[in-house]
This record gives sequence, C-alpha cells and structure tokens, in this order.
Amino acid sequence: MSRNVTFKTLWLVSESEQKAKKQTFSKAKTILYGTNGTGKSRITKNLFWTLGCSPEKHIAPRWDPDTIGALELEFAGKNYLVVRQRKDLGLFSSEGELIAAADTLGEWDKIMANLFGYRLMLRRSANTTPSRVGIDYLTLPFYIDQDGGWGATWSSYSTLSQFRKWQKPVFEAFIGLRPNGYFTEYQRWEVANDQLKVMQDKFETQRTAFSRVRQILPKTVPVLNTERFENELVDLGEKARDLQRRQSELREKLVIAINLKEKIDAELRLAVEAHRGLTDDLGFISEFDQATIECPTCGTQHTNSFHARLQLTQDAHSMSLLVGELRDERNTASKRHQTIFKLLQETEGESRKIKTALEEEPEHIESKDLLLAAHSAQTLDNAFDKVTLELTKEIQTLAEEVDKYRLAYKKYEDLHRLKTVKGYYNGSISYYSDRLNIPPEEQIIKAKPGERGKVGGSSAPRSLLAVHMAMLKTNTEHGDMPHFPFVVDTLQQSGQDLDNLSSMIEILNGSISPAHQTILALEMLPPSVNISGFDVVHLTEKRQLLNEKDFKEVEFLSAHLQSMHKAIATKKSERKSERNSDSK
Repeated sequence: MSRNVTFKTLWLVSESEQKAKKQTFSKAKTILYGTNGTGKSRITKNLFWTLGCSPEKHIAPRWDPDTIGALELEFAGKNYLVVRQRKDLGLFSSEGELIAAADTLGEWDKIMANLFGYRLMLRRSANTTPSRVGIDYLTLPFYIDQDGGWGATWSSYSTLSQFRKWQKPVFEAFIGLRPNGYFTEYQRWEVANDQLKVMQDKFETQRTAFSRVRQILPKTVPVLNTERFENELVDLGEKARDLQRRQSELREKLVIAINLKEKIDAELRLAVEAHRGLTDDLGFISEFDQATIECPTCGTQHTNSFHARLQLTQDAHSMSLLVGELRDERNTASKRHQTIFKLLQETEGESRKIKTALEEEPEHIESKDLLLAAHSAQTLDNAFDKVTLELTKEIQTLAEEVDKYRLAYKKYEDLHRLKTVKGYYNGSISYYSDRLNIPPEEQIIKAKPGERGKVGGSSAPRSLLAVHMAMLKTNTEHGDMPHFPFVVDTLQQSGQDLDNLSSMIEILNGSISPAHQTILALEMLPPSVNISGFDVVHLTEKRQLLNEKDFKEVEFLSAHLQSMHKAIATKKSERKSERNSDSK
C-alpha cells in the first residue's frame, strides 16, 4: 500500500469578504511562481494550517482571521477533505460524511495520528504522562517555511516546544533508524521506569522517616495492654458520669436550701421587728395613766385598760415564741445548706481527680511518658507495616511492567539496522551536498538525525535543503512514515546566485522519488533551469489572493461547516455536563 499523501486542492474562503481562492496541485510537482506579495506563502502556510499545524506568521496583515481552509487530499487509496476555521477542525470522507471533529489541537492531533498511523508518544514539559505526537511533528521534515524553516533551529511551527527532548525520537522514527513500534514501547518503558523510581524513592523516604522517629522513642518501653487501658478508661468514664449526676442533684438541693434559708431569714426579720414594736407599745401604755390614748398617726382614740395591756402582753409573748422558732428553723436550714455545699465540693474534687487522671495518667495505669512511648511505638510499627506492604505491592507491579516494556522495545533493537540506516542517511547528505555545490569543508559529516548543520553564508540554505532531502530519502528507503508532499518556500535565501538556485530547483525536480509530490514557491526562475517536471502556477495579483470568482465554487462547503460545528457543539455540551456531574 502506498504511503504517499497527495495534496489535490486547497480552498481558502473569507465569508466576510465574499472571496475565496481555489488552488489545485499537480500530482507530481508544482511551482507557485510570483513576485513578493502575490500569495505564495499564504498558500503554502495554509496547506499545513488547514491540516492542523501552526506555521509561523500564519495570520498576515489584512488577512481575515476567520478565513476557512479546506484541503482535499489522498492517502492510502482514499480521498479526504480537511476543513478548518480558527481552532475548529473536521475530517470528511470523499462523500462528505463527517469522520471526526475537534475544537482543540490536542484532540485533533490524536485524530490525525490515528489516520496516518503515527504512534509516537512523548512527554510534555510539565507532565510525566506521554501524549500522542501530532501532525506538526509528523510533517515537520516535509515543510520548509519562509519565516521559520531556514534558520539554525527547527522553527517552521510555533508549537514545537510542547514536548521535551522531542528531536531525537521524532527524527530517529522519521528516518527509520528504529521502527515506529520501538518508540511506542520505549515510551511505555520510560514512563513505567520513572514511576518505579518514584515509588522506590518514596519507599526509602518512608523507611528513613520511620527509622528516625523510632530512634527518638525510649529504647525500653512497656508492653501496651490496650484491653486493660480501655477498661480503665470505661471505669473512669462511668465514675465521671455518676459524679456529674450527683453534682446535678446536689446543686438542685443547694438551690432549695438557699431559697428556704433566705425565706426564713426574711420571716425572722419581720417577726423580730413586730416583737420589738409590741414590746415598745406595752412599755408605753404601762407608763401612761389616762383612760384613753390618741394615736399620733391616725388620731383614733384607744382605751388604756388592763384588758388592753393584757392582750398586748400576750401578743408580745406569742411573737417572742415565733422569733425563737424561726431562729431554730434558720439554724437547721443553715446546717443543711452547709452540708449540701460540702458534699458538692467533695464531688467536684473527685471530678477534678478523674480529669487529672485522664490528662496525666495516674501511677496505677502506667507512667505517662512510658505509656505514650509504648502507644507511639506500636502505632508507628503498625503504620510502617501497612505502608511497606502497600508500597512493596506497587513496586513489584511496576517492576514487572518495566521488565515487560524493556523486552518489548528490545525486540526492535537491531545493531545491523542502526548501522545501515545511519550509513544510508549520512551517505544521502553527502550526495545532496555535492549536488548542491556545498564546499567539502562545510558539509555535515556523520550527522545525527535532525541535525541542521552550522555553516553560514549562502551555503547554509543549501546545506539545510540537503538535510531535508536526505531525511526524506532515508524515510522512503527505511522508514514507515507517510510521505507528505515536500513543500519549500522559498529557495532565494542568503543571496543564492543563479547557478546555485538552478541546482536547488533541479535537485528538487529529481526529488526523492518520481511519485513524491513536491510544491515549490519561487520568486525567480533562472533562464537555463530545467523545470520540465513541474506544473507552473503564475500568481500575478499583489495582495489579492482571494477573489470573487472562486467564491462561487465553495458553496459545497456550507454543509461540511454546518456538520462540523454541530458535532463540536455537541461535544462541548457533553463536556459541560460531565464537569457539572463531577462537581456534584
């Protein structure tokens, strides 16, 4: 089955301007030819942007940010249509049926990786869990961007920093130094091995921490009899409850006794005052010799007779007896009050003893420090046994996974293959460097996959082109990646003279293989250059890439956009429902 990916037609549509651009490509080789500002870079950038990549400087001045991209392509004998508007992307069959849609590039990367069989997984900068590597990394060797592709680093896309240490596995997988499956198993092994190290470090940290705490405790501690300790606590608890109940009863009796004492005191004061008044009255009338006495208060005339004096004497005597009785009752109430108060103080004292016993452990239970040490030691030993058992199980499981993944990726280790592919790759760089007139002293010797060379001047772009072509050639011979079109924008870098420019165009005319699609963006064609294998697309209108005529042909995209946006809206609604469910 062919691994070639063929770009057929690119549509760029601005609904706000009612303009579009339809650009078809030759199945073999296409030159986009025009001066500055005619839209060559707009076309090449949007080829990969529509696929889901992030080319440098994709949005140009006066370029509609809502521009829709649609790319018809062929892969493995099937036609597909990829549609993109901002971050909404959809993959359609040739019949217009929606295959998949996404509103995030991370989700889209998984869709593209599944479509093209790209199984490489890498770890992001802030995450130990590997993620599928997406379309940016898969197409990187196939695209030299005018704004980011000709420099000393890999910068055709703005998203290449999302994975750490990505270059070695990406380019080794690309040229087939190791097959695609190797990196899948290796990443699994690396993740499992890192997790194993974390768990081993955690085990050692726990062991050290437990050991240090154990050393702080006394060397000899009593054996903790938890049953006895619990029984004594129960007894103390029952005693405390009895005392609380007793205290409550005594407080109620004390309140009654106080109230009775105060009542008797009040009655006694009244009786004493009444007795004093009667005695004073008796003394007064006894000394008064008139037959009647006028009340100084109300003016009433009272009879001063023997019978009156006798009655007053009897009242004073009765009141005297009442005063005596009330004093006896007061003494009795005072004694009861003191007795109840003393009992209450005794129960409060016993309560304080129980509280002290619970806080300071009396001698008959155990020494407080020794008991605490014994309890701490036992708790510590139990905790260590539990943690050790759990960690040991996890470590054992991870160790088994590490061994399994090591055996899996080791199956792909082939020293003969490594030597063969490295030799083929370096030989290809040397071949293309010679063809591109790079001086021997500036050529890359024994290049590592992905190394771009460090030469300067006019040789630098040609050296970089040799690296790309060597990678593509080695991928064709030894790799298992899809063959995307080789897109180059533009060759006139660092003042290439006509001879060097001709050699760059002609080597791309021969390309990697006759079946490998190539798309070049050029501002200049040397008079004698051989471009017989290319279809030339002339771009003449400056800053008018989109036009009203092509807009009439893109009506078919309405159904695709509607289907894509509907599917994405459904996904967003489902994600929102899941978040709401998780928050409850």
